[in-house]
Amino acid sequence: MKIPVPIFGPRVWSLQTFGEKGEKVVKALKQNLPGADRSRAKFLADYVIQKSKPWLTAVIEARDRFNHLIGGTVVPEQFMVYAVKNAESGIVELRRPMWSPDQSVRAFMEVVWDNLIRFFEDFTFGCLQMRLRERLTLFHGLSQPGSNVSPWKLTTEEVMERVTRSPGWIKA
Repeated sequence: MKIPVPIFGPRVWSLQTFGEKGEKVVKALKQNLPGADRSRAKFLADYVIQKSKPWLTAVIEARDRFNHLIGGTVVPEQFMVYAVKNAESGIVELRRPMWSPDQSVRAFMEVVWDNLIRFFEDFTFGCLQMRLRERLTLFHGLSQPGSNVSPWKLTTEEVMERVTRSPGWIKA
């Protein structure tokens, strides 16, 4: 949450942490920024933070449960790798940590990591957008999960207008 400091200044942005599952950041975006930045701050609050709330809340609750033992006990076997011998076939299988019956902890962490990287990227570019020179803009193109290519593109407002007026363009 220190990214906005060089953009808005330490007097306007003093938050050091995400706080209250993002509610402190939403409040600061809506109340602390100058009038000229409020519409773009609303984008950050609504599109970046509120849109991410369901998965962010789940990840924060998981962190609190596993790191701080809040909300129930943690069964160590759930996160251990060990060999299990099938009583009927005699075949030894490797038991991997599972997040749910259908998803391994590894697959879950890959999704969380991808979501976090995109979240940080969207928040950073949303802040940078507020300080671009006139006639320049950023827009979010297509993104592929797991890709290391940013979906954010820097262009002129004229080019963006032309693209968004083209056939097939859907405004989200």
